Amino acid sequence: WKLMQLTRGQIDVVLSHDWPRGVHRHGNERNLLSKKRFLEKEVQTNTLGNPHTPALMSHLQPSYWFSAHLHTKFAAVVPHGGPGGRRTKFLSLDKCLPQRDFLQVVSLPDVPPGGPGGVRLEYDAEWLAVLRATQPFLSLDRRGPPLPPPASLHARVEEELAWVREKVAGDADFLLVPENFEHTLPPHKPGGARLPAQQPAFFPSPQTKAFTDKIGVPMPHVRGVPSGHAPPPP
Repeated sequence: WKLMQLTRGQIDVVLSHDWPRGVHRHGNERNLLSKKRFLEKEVQTNTLGNPHTPALMSHLQPSYWFSAHLHTKFAAVVPHGGPGGRRTKFLSLDKCLPQRDFLQVVSLPDVPPGGPGGVRLEYDAEWLAVLRATQPFLSLDRRGPPLPPPASLHARVEEELAWVREKVAGDADFLLVPENFEHTLPPHKPGGARLPAQQPAFFPSPQTKAFTDKIGVPMPHVRGVPSGHAPPPP
């Protein structure tokens, strides 16, 4: 729902766990079924894959779409038609095991050189606007609030995009992703202490907190940390 608010043709790569439904029709089905015979019924009835992502692929029309889940290498090219003849190159790879097709190198467009510190990751201004516009509809309750009609939501996104642009105008580094990683729990050490008998306490990510504070929205799916709990030392 949120991704459907992004502008068409501006996305280079989409990652999803499951395959978009019907993508098998744009590749070598015979080769797929020679390796995965148990998928034959789903292929014949076009029920293989996630039924919600084809609409997303059609809307975003990314250059590449990478998936996993079925543990087999499969490539396809999905045409979108229309002016420009845009198409999406789909690729799924096998498990990372000996004698399996689990690795492929893909060349993406050149990244412009960064400043003195080299290339830095940046947030997408439109995505920040989408997160702000859809935040009122993010609910922890069993039944969330009704979603607004598309035209109304689009107007919200445009309003929030103006807010983001205003922030960028006042701070040239506003979109830079900070290098602010912090430990919240100690890393696993093989041969170290035994696993705890119960689920450890939950500690919100400080990186997520810094991000939500930056764009002025609450932490998602966090009602609060029980009092008296503090993150253990790294």
